[in-house]
Amino acid sequence: MEFLRLWVTFAAGTWRHIFIAGQDLAMNRDLPGVKDSVNATSCLWEAEFPDGPHCPQSEPALEKAFEFWQEEINPNVFREFCQRLPANQINAGRVAPLYAFHVVLYKQEVYMSCCDTHISCQRLLETGFKDHQDLRESIGVLQDLLTVINIDVQLLLAFGDEPFTSHVLYSNVPLFHPSGSDSFWTIPWPSTYHISALVQGVLDNDTLASSIDWKQKSPKLWWRGTMIAPSTTLLSTAQFHPRFRLMRIAAEFPWLFDVAFSGVHVTLEMQWGRANIKKLLKNVRARVVGYEDFWENAPKFKFLLVAPGVTQSHQLTHVLRSGSVPLIVSDATFEHLWPLLQPWKHYVPVQANLADLAPALQKLLRHDELARSIANAAQNLATHRLQPIATYCYLSSALHRLRNITGKQEHLLTKFSQSFAHIPAISLAKEHSMFLPLQGRLRGNTGTKLT
Repeated sequence: MEFLRLWVTFAAGTWRHIFIAGQDLAMNRDLPGVKDSVNATSCLWEAEFPDGPHCPQSEPALEKAFEFWQEEINPNVFREFCQRLPANQINAGRVAPLYAFHVVLYKQEVYMSCCDTHISCQRLLETGFKDHQDLRESIGVLQDLLTVINIDVQLLLAFGDEPFTSHVLYSNVPLFHPSGSDSFWTIPWPSTYHISALVQGVLDNDTLASSIDWKQKSPKLWWRGTMIAPSTTLLSTAQFHPRFRLMRIAAEFPWLFDVAFSGVHVTLEMQWGRANIKKLLKNVRARVVGYEDFWENAPKFKFLLVAPGVTQSHQLTHVLRSGSVPLIVSDATFEHLWPLLQPWKHYVPVQANLADLAPALQKLLRHDELARSIANAAQNLATHRLQPIATYCYLSSALHRLRNITGKQEHLLTKFSQSFAHIPAISLAKEHSMFLPLQGRLRGNTGTKLT
């Protein structure tokens, strides 16, 4: 019957253009996705808002992340993973908080339990995440989504700096984390930069992109970021880290670069000591400056770098909107928008060792029209895929895909909703004057097609 319904809808001929992994294809809005109905995003709020915006039918990041799970997974796996996590982390030598949670969405409410034994985790639940703004905003957006869709599902969600479910060390359990990766069992969750921009209202059409004219931009590469590295990085090998390599290259080509550290992360001070950090900064000829607002500075330059720290930097949301050329250093981790980008169309790829960074900049300077076309393509992609509705579409699709591969779990949802901490409604509209709840967007944004 499902096949028949889809075929009738297909024959009716309601066609639209959708964007699939950088290719323009024509498909019916109600047809299944690339592989099967698990991948179809459709219009998940169609019943209540039949004239509302249409979601993209394809989400390449999700299709890539979910491709391993071709069979139904046992619904007990989430609790088992959560209970085993503290011992696994001790065995792996991890002491930093993971901010990992077992989450239950049930009857349009959110319930959570800590998988992390670090003392700060339980305190976050007890205070409604008041001490962790990134988590508070993400859970608030999730709650806002649940005012429109009704989905009962379990999930694992982590917000620590490092994804930890390595393919080598962990069983294949899907876990949401801001960093996607081919090396970890992670499903990309929109980054903290992305969610923050959404709740602050800066992803709406009138504030989405920088308006600085291309000719007014400085022909240099601009970068600011924290001096930080993975917790396993040795002081004796630190010079090979991309951010330290960047400082050495910038010192050799000062006419091409305006780069600096905006500070030193406290974890490196604890690991290496201030005296050693001071010596390292001198050896790589690094500049250290105070905080500089991205939007007051970055769009003034033609070229902007995305360089990994612990994982890939989460500045992609900002950089795509800037009207400048994104240069992205290769890394094992990525943001959820990454699979949509095509090299030399939306960004310029840079090797992990940065050996081709200066030559790439020189090429772009020689071919200004190429540089401008990349900047425009990146900004156009941002204009479509960074709209708030597109973010809700992505989250809806992710949750439905997870539910569709999970075995029968009603009894577990009932049990956990009674024993987990209930998260009271987070009023993002009260905390952020420019935030517009999803219901309001759907009522006032009819007929929009996201590509």
